[in-house]
Amino acid sequence: MDLTAAAWLVEGAEVERELDDIGNIWIRGHITRVLDGRQLVDLSYHDGTGEQDVPVADLRPLLPAAFSPPQRQSVSPSKDRGTPAPPPPPPSAPEEELARPSPSPSLTQRIAALRAEAGLLDRNVQTLKERQDSSLAALETANQGVSEAQSGLSQRMNSANECLSDIQGLVAEAKRILADAASNSGFRDLAVLDRLRQSVGRGSGPSEVSTIDGHEVIEAWVPAPTSSRGTCALCTTLRLSGFPWPSVLETAVEWVRHHQALGFDPILMFMDEPDPSKTSSLASALAESGLSAHLVAEDEMRAGWLQAGSLWEEFRHQVETELSAKQILNCASALRFCRSCSEPAQWLLSADLDEAVVIDGDVASHFGSIPGNVGQVVYTNHEAVTGADACSTWFTQVQQFKISPLTKLPFMARRFPDHDEEPQILDHPEGVGENTLAYWRAQNARLAEQYNFRKRAAGASCSYFDGYVRGKAAVRLEAINEASRPGVHRWLELSPGFNTVVTHPGSASMLHYLNCGGLDWFEAKYQIRGSEEANRLWFHVLAQERAKMGRAALKELYDDVLSVPQAALDAQVDEGFVSSLGLAIPSSQALASAFRGFWGWAAVGLGDGLYVHIPLASGLADSPGHLPLQQGMDAAQGMGKPVRYLLSPGECCGGPMVLGVETPVLCATVPPGQRGFLVLDVSLARQPTSDLGLYVCVSKSLPAESQTSFECMSPISSASSGWRCRILTHKWSRQSSQVAFWIGCGGAANSESGPLSHASGVVFEPLPGAAEVAEDLTFTADLAFELESATLPEGLDVAHSVFYTAYQDIDGQLLSDAGSAGFGGRNLELTYAEVEFAPFCALLQRVAQPQPGETFLDLGSGTGRALLAAALGFPSLRCCRGYELLEPLHAAAERAAASAGSLASGQLAPVDLRMQSFLGSDVAWEEEDVDIVWVASLCLRPETLAEVRARATRLRPGARILTMDPHFAEAAPGFEQILVDGATRIPVEMSFGEATVYAVRRV
Repeated sequence: MDLTAAAWLVEGAEVERELDDIGNIWIRGHITRVLDGRQLVDLSYHDGTGEQDVPVADLRPLLPAAFSPPQRQSVSPSKDRGTPAPPPPPPSAPEEELARPSPSPSLTQRIAALRAEAGLLDRNVQTLKERQDSSLAALETANQGVSEAQSGLSQRMNSANECLSDIQGLVAEAKRILADAASNSGFRDLAVLDRLRQSVGRGSGPSEVSTIDGHEVIEAWVPAPTSSRGTCALCTTLRLSGFPWPSVLETAVEWVRHHQALGFDPILMFMDEPDPSKTSSLASALAESGLSAHLVAEDEMRAGWLQAGSLWEEFRHQVETELSAKQILNCASALRFCRSCSEPAQWLLSADLDEAVVIDGDVASHFGSIPGNVGQVVYTNHEAVTGADACSTWFTQVQQFKISPLTKLPFMARRFPDHDEEPQILDHPEGVGENTLAYWRAQNARLAEQYNFRKRAAGASCSYFDGYVRGKAAVRLEAINEASRPGVHRWLELSPGFNTVVTHPGSASMLHYLNCGGLDWFEAKYQIRGSEEANRLWFHVLAQERAKMGRAALKELYDDVLSVPQAALDAQVDEGFVSSLGLAIPSSQALASAFRGFWGWAAVGLGDGLYVHIPLASGLADSPGHLPLQQGMDAAQGMGKPVRYLLSPGECCGGPMVLGVETPVLCATVPPGQRGFLVLDVSLARQPTSDLGLYVCVSKSLPAESQTSFECMSPISSASSGWRCRILTHKWSRQSSQVAFWIGCGGAANSESGPLSHASGVVFEPLPGAAEVAEDLTFTADLAFELESATLPEGLDVAHSVFYTAYQDIDGQLLSDAGSAGFGGRNLELTYAEVEFAPFCALLQRVAQPQPGETFLDLGSGTGRALLAAALGFPSLRCCRGYELLEPLHAAAERAAASAGSLASGQLAPVDLRMQSFLGSDVAWEEEDVDIVWVASLCLRPETLAEVRARATRLRPGARILTMDPHFAEAAPGFEQILVDGATRIPVEMSFGEATVYAVRRV
């Protein structure tokens, strides 16, 4: 109401106020103050309380007869001045006044309490509003975080695409998040290893692609001699400011010097350099050194980005924080530059200042030998071992490198389960690398605890590299189209018809001088790159975190992680994980020295279902049983025209040898379908001088006019006048039905003694004796075949025959694939592998020594091969029991057991097959009087092994547990290690090759 029209709105006036939250109850009081113009008053209530700023609209007057407010004349317009104002309304009658409810003392107290409660509710409402506002703000922040996460996700997806596209012509664009992509450098299914080994050749054809068990396999490319010449441009993105001066300048000059000497032309250096004087200094230093490079100034570089079209739209918001965005855009600019030249380069390669290409030869011959259908060539990378702070440049100081884990595949397991465990480092079956593996296991465990940080698989990860493992790629300009997209490591979407190949690391590689510039350089790097998000490699992320904590924290990390103690480094050099490489070492020698301690081949995983076969036998050096690369080539080139001798088991031959003119080649057919050894004894009968030694080269194909590559070779030694070559026929026959032995003579190279084994199932043993010194050179040879069953103890030969007869029509891998499909397909724990009869029986006898009346248990029994091997090999066992989850495998085991039972004439222990999970709550195998437990644990997740270990602690004392986990008993008391010949490592042949078993006894 209008204050000027309310005559009763004066100080002292009696009024009533209606309570908002209680209908029809009024409280009385009087006005103590009228606030002019605001329609508000202050009130004093009869109960002694008061209130300020009460709206007039909430009041009504209480006017008793005794009260007569001052009268005011209403001023009307001039035309109505003669009309008297209407009288004020009469006061209310006393009867009406008595009819109004009057608050009693108890009611007043109630009202006061209600008012207090109303105030509390009001405060609660205010609190809820504040919380709502806070929640809305948090929601807005979360939405912003989601947006940023989506942006980061997009960046990581791009990086993941680069990681998974090593074979562009064979693999579709990757669709994984980088954090989940892990290092695809290895086999997802270990059981595929053997079939890949059996099926792929050792040729170097760039387009030799085969499909095995759904896996595409392409041969690694080895350059062949050719008169063709090729050209390749090299580009880099470079910043000088912020890094130690003049060290960074000298390093840049040496980088150009090395690559210009190899023949890269042009060399494009995109200067991400805010200080023009630094660019000028580099130009002057190059000119003074007689070197040439095209320096692209920063403003010119940024102008070039604008011409990248959709690529610029994709990366425009990242160029200020992400080095990779600048590198990708500069690759596009380098492509345009090359195409604008009158004689454009045929190839383009991007490399950083801390990377150097090493080639066995030069750029012209290397790129000239690449077949025309190859559009991209991938080079594996080796990582520098950080030493003392560089006194000059790392190119001249650093000479030791950690060898690419891609070529160390047999040591690395594909263990990437749902959680954040590390890839398990596996033991080599022949004991190679034991000290190295022990060091990195301990180092990684310490890092995880000290820095609360685990090495994560980020595209391609291993446990001894700190940087990337994907290598770098050169791309053919002709293969790039409008849809092609550059990347830091690969180009995507090449034109149809062009393939990608991985270069054999013995021919060319990339040396990565990661963090070799000293602490000052390290600190400068992470001051500049501290906000990057696209690079999620574990060490990069950890260094970013430590850099935010200051120089002292960064120095602790630098000294702790990057410095390998000398004793550990020496052991890794001895075991072939670290090798002498560098720009000061001749390329052929350096590249050949990088392959010691291998199985003889590697299959590099480059994506789901895709692998590259790298035959390393021709690139091995100083490794028992193999020739260095150059020596192997010389041996082949020194051979003459092959002279064939056809041999069958039980036959012998001999004849003359004319060095460089005629070479004896002993040809034989491998007995099909039989497990055993084809044994060749070959010796020199006479030789003209004592400084010649006999060597044997083995090929899986019969000779043509000449032979330039072999499956494996014995060492060359002047002390060797004879070799026994034993071929495991069941392995060899899967590769070829033929075998050819090339007999040669050479000078002293490496003298070895004892058996020298090869992954292809070939073993060399030196024969004693010396040849007669005479004018002519002659040899003698004897061939024999030994059945595996003939080497077994009496009684096991029949069991051997029964075992393989029972399984002759059962393909466990196919059945496993069919059964796994019902569990979502790619379940690493369902990876299938099989035991072989004789090796497994020998393992049980040596390790578990089964006794009559004992029970054998197989957790994950598959087709029952381990069960039947135990039941046939040790028929006095009380029971052989197995648990299997997949129905097709369980059904096959029942068929095999029935077949064996009908053939074994009672010489078979009872077999109990159960189709159940051995982890089920309704299964208590640990309480079933079990004496021997077999767990093929190679692909089991850590939590599964932990459950098996926990249950095994409840086995009765004396029970033996055989697993493939060297640390099975470390985390639980009540076990003692079982030693065989003083060692914990017990080798056993499996379907995928040799594996290592570890055994413990319950105490």
